[in-house]
Amino acid sequence: MIQPHARPHPSSHSARRRPGRRAGLTAGFGLTLLLAACAAPQNGVSLRKNDAPLMALEGNSDLLPKPGISQVLSPLDQVRVQIQPVASTPGGLVLAPYDTIKYAFSFRGGDYHVLPGDELAVHFGSDPKRDLSLTVQPDGRLTLPDAGVLTALGKTPQQLADEIDTAYSKQLKTPASSVSLSKSGLSIEELAGETVVQDDGTVSIPKIGRVTAAGLTIGQLSSGLSELASKHFETSLSAQVSREIPMVDRQKVGLVGFDQLVPVSADGRLALPELGIFTAAGKTIAVLQDEIQDALHSRYKGDLTVSMEIEQSQARVVYVDGEVGHPGAYPLAPSMTLLKVVTLAGGVINTGDMRRVVLIHRDNKDDVYVYTTNLTDFIENGAKANDLAISSQDIVVVPKTAVAKVDQWVDQYITGVLPFSRSASYNYTQGTVKPTSP
Repeated sequence: MIQPHARPHPSSHSARRRPGRRAGLTAGFGLTLLLAACAAPQNGVSLRKNDAPLMALEGNSDLLPKPGISQVLSPLDQVRVQIQPVASTPGGLVLAPYDTIKYAFSFRGGDYHVLPGDELAVHFGSDPKRDLSLTVQPDGRLTLPDAGVLTALGKTPQQLADEIDTAYSKQLKTPASSVSLSKSGLSIEELAGETVVQDDGTVSIPKIGRVTAAGLTIGQLSSGLSELASKHFETSLSAQVSREIPMVDRQKVGLVGFDQLVPVSADGRLALPELGIFTAAGKTIAVLQDEIQDALHSRYKGDLTVSMEIEQSQARVVYVDGEVGHPGAYPLAPSMTLLKVVTLAGGVINTGDMRRVVLIHRDNKDDVYVYTTNLTDFIENGAKANDLAISSQDIVVVPKTAVAKVDQWVDQYITGVLPFSRSASYNYTQGTVKPTSP
């Protein structure tokens, strides 16, 4: 059990901003015929694989997109590689006085809890013009224009979005808001560091205090620091701890303690000291991790384990086109779904049809799947199976509504071609257009 010896008062910190949005697409996707062929039903999800006939999908179908599918490495990706010893005894490898450890913290994704000073971006799927940029006040509250004050402190972005929907329910029929963190009031970069286990078995962690480390495994210390930091800063934090091997011992144990951000080269390869060069592009993290694990077993007698994760990527993007506020390419975030990426692209404009949103996905076998789904049913009735998972290089298209298509036809072929006054009004039913009396 880790016990804090001292806990100073938290102070304000700066934090890095989210990566900026990519530039808009330079050309459309040429999907007019494809969209016409994939008209979705009023409810649910339908699928077309290559040129196969359209078919309805159930929520538990194996064909439905899943998070992580086709998440392969690409040139210029930045990959975090860590190599640690495998515990050889039931108690595991424990820390002792004079051991050096490195530590860092990260936010726990969806478990993030709002802090004072956080800058939040609020997007409204039903009316992007109402999108807001808000700062959490020192007392933990948010002021919503025309909707009063909410307590934001300690809540997750999803919990806050639900309360914002309630606050605007009288003004918007389906607010469909989403909340994202633009800038945190806590800088996790400043929490990273290196320290030595003292004679009394403790380590000193700035802004948290002294904690017991001797006699604990790396995993136990990581878990304890995660709990302490989360309680201290009132948000969910995860600690990553590694033991630094003294230089005199490194020849005996090889790459134990290796923890670096390694780039995938432009030709798709990844180089690791003492292990060689590995082909990375086109492989998933799991496949490459197994190859590096085999290399470790071949070179070193000790039991070593490797862990890897992508930290930065220029290729992991999703493309959004059609009737959205800002068509373009956007960075792929963890657990990205169809509604989230449409919201990120500025939401659906007035001419867009949320009942027939199209997702185009190419799997690792080069098969193309085209899904059409009813997001309105998800927003209004909670049909979760309709909010499909998004993968890298997916294309999302929001088509025009039937009314928007008719309006466009009237403008192009009636008011734009025939010698009628643009001030005249028309009735149109199933393609038949009749002028009405002025």
